[in-house]
Amino acid sequence: MSKENPEFYQFVQEEPVLDEKAPPAPPAPPQKRKASDENSPKKKHHSAGETKKSFRVETDIKQICSKEDVEPRFLSTATHIAMFVGDGHTGAYIKNLINKQYKTILRDILSNGPNAAVAALRKSLLQQAQADYDSERQKYIGKVWPRQKGDIREKIGSGAMFAAALYNKTTRTLFICSLGDCTCNVYKNNKMVFRQDFQDVETVTDKWEQEMTAKGMEPIEEGYEMSPRVPDACKHVYLDFIKHCVRFGPSGIACAGFLGHYVVRNETVEEIPRLEPVESMTTLPEGHCRVVMSSDGISDVINPRDPVLMSGRASNIADEAERRWTKKFFYAGSAISETDKAGVIKGINSIFGKSTFERDPTFGIDQIKAGVFDSGTKKGDDISVLVLDIS
Repeated sequence: MSKENPEFYQFVQEEPVLDEKAPPAPPAPPQKRKASDENSPKKKHHSAGETKKSFRVETDIKQICSKEDVEPRFLSTATHIAMFVGDGHTGAYIKNLINKQYKTILRDILSNGPNAAVAALRKSLLQQAQADYDSERQKYIGKVWPRQKGDIREKIGSGAMFAAALYNKTTRTLFICSLGDCTCNVYKNNKMVFRQDFQDVETVTDKWEQEMTAKGMEPIEEGYEMSPRVPDACKHVYLDFIKHCVRFGPSGIACAGFLGHYVVRNETVEEIPRLEPVESMTTLPEGHCRVVMSSDGISDVINPRDPVLMSGRASNIADEAERRWTKKFFYAGSAISETDKAGVIKGINSIFGKSTFERDPTFGIDQIKAGVFDSGTKKGDDISVLVLDIS
């Protein structure tokens, strides 16, 4: 976004209120926590929030799988609220760097807007990865640098989806900048009135196919994925099976935009091909509105029009996502043929594990019953959410 909009780039002078100081359930102050790496203990569940007369912000995180979600954060002043969420993957290196820089990121969003803040974060992550690589490389000058699990060459291959937003309390304007499939939805009167685009295969091929082609990216691995529906009157949680290309070459990542995911060429750490961030602006209607930002630990199992997103507290939303990831519920497929049945079963087995898959004889071929996740294997996905309620 250009700097022609002076309101957007206006620096806010008030002393900000950081989310770790906010009631009703403040965690231990992050500045007192030791910087962690992939092998250090992680907190499974963390909630925070701040309530004022005209707005309420809440966050919640449940690290129930790989412990790679970024801590959702916000920064509030008298006139603005800066916010971000993130979803790390393929390791925790990039996630940990983002967590360490959260104050800088929030103040950058506040002073320069989310577009500039994301650009600055992208630059700083690449610089830190190069510095960490150079530091490790120095130990092996004149010697063979053996490949070891967890060394810097592996760590810098990790990445994160990310979404940053800035809300102006005076103009009710919301600016969003995102990479990948982190959610930013706006609700009014129990209806979704705005949804930030994902950089998934359907959206990319519709809107950014030319940019994708120019960067040598292409959809690969056609198969089935699950897409959440709004629960029916019986309160069953339904997911449709949708046949589409689910990843992008050459990276093999499910979205075409992301942070991190570096490779090394001639001792230089470089980005693999990716799309530029999605930049949006929307003005919230008068009266009560709600902004929900989340990782795909929420959106993979909760439809964006699900009532829980429109009325639940952050902790309610996170609890419901965890329930859907870890308890028995039904998946209803869409017109799955006998020919495609094997592919669907293979997809379910890869997610739930063979020991938990079973056909329900009372349902048709296109309706499949899946059991709970095996506690010894993958437990769904990490969950993080930020909810902003505005009166």
